[in-house]
Amino acid sequence: MSHEVNGENKLRILSICQAYGAGVLKVLSQIISSLGSDNFEHHVVWSQREETPADWRRNFSTEVRFHRWECQRQINPIKDPVALYQLLKIIRQVKPDLIHAHSSKAGLVRLLRPFLPSIPIIYTPHAFSFLQPVGQWQKLAYMSAEWVLARFSSDIIGVSASEADSARKLGLASTYISNMCDVEAISHIVSNLPPKARPRRPLVGMAGRGMPQKNPGLFIDVARRMEGEVDFLWIGDLREQYLIDAPANLTVTGWLEWEQVIARIAQLDIYLHTALWEGMPMTVLEAMATKRPVIAYPAQGTIEAVQQGVTGLLTSDSDGFVNLIRLMQKFPEMADAFGQQGYNMVTKNFGPDMFAKQWTAAYVTRILAASSNKLTPSLPIVDVR
Repeated sequence: MSHEVNGENKLRILSICQAYGAGVLKVLSQIISSLGSDNFEHHVVWSQREETPADWRRNFSTEVRFHRWECQRQINPIKDPVALYQLLKIIRQVKPDLIHAHSSKAGLVRLLRPFLPSIPIIYTPHAFSFLQPVGQWQKLAYMSAEWVLARFSSDIIGVSASEADSARKLGLASTYISNMCDVEAISHIVSNLPPKARPRRPLVGMAGRGMPQKNPGLFIDVARRMEGEVDFLWIGDLREQYLIDAPANLTVTGWLEWEQVIARIAQLDIYLHTALWEGMPMTVLEAMATKRPVIAYPAQGTIEAVQQGVTGLLTSDSDGFVNLIRLMQKFPEMADAFGQQGYNMVTKNFGPDMFAKQWTAAYVTRILAASSNKLTPSLPIVDVR
């Protein structure tokens, strides 16, 4: 059940991540960091993606071991079997006590269940693919794929209650462990920033990859409607297609280190979040940790953080965003109250201690059950709350 490492017995965890960038990479590194290396030996199977940062190793301890996996994002009936065979070879080489697959493509590891009968597998979707705004047939294909893969013994653990609920609506047993937000680290960054200069106009911004999921077109349309009234900041990269005819009041930072992202968020007057689907949006939690008021699109995951009229405001179109931005400008005390309520909620519900305890319990209970030949699907997480 355990493996000897430098004279110590440790549980060997193999994390698989094809979506190696942005929020998924962040959560993966947080899980590994939270569990530490005293009782666990961590291996990561990773694939190069367009959004994979050049210095991604800085997110991990030097004790973590990495295995490159040649696997592309899109489904490919020719290349995917080759990728699965490579993955099986890595698994047999590592001999893990537990496998944790992050995002849908990594979830294909469940197809290897016949070759891995005794190894517990956890699958974390980080936003199911069928939540994308695609055609009905494509959505049905995504849902069918998730249903079929769930027939292979594994446990689905979402990053939010709504993600677990989406699985249950497909008839799939699921539970969740919420993403964490390191409020202490964020507060340290904010406390070391110079005093905020009084801008000529209010500054509204969003952090994220300029991908269709984040819906940058909506963000830019809101900026265009408020040109001459409010300045807008996109914190991160933005694809060239979105920059054609971009309004003069929009600034794009390009890719930044996490500490720089937090510093930019802290300089905003309002944090806007237009993503169409989410598991649990890390940047919304981080904006709340800086006490920024949030206005967001009511996507799955987002609505658990942005509670209408309590920790922020929700709307689904350009007119709504424009009106709510003006409302917060007109009533700054209300905006400040949302910022404080969001900060209180993140501090209480998304702290690192609970996160570490729940993932430790999730891993250990499944490994113990497997070692006792009692592995069953959907083994419940030990309630440590």
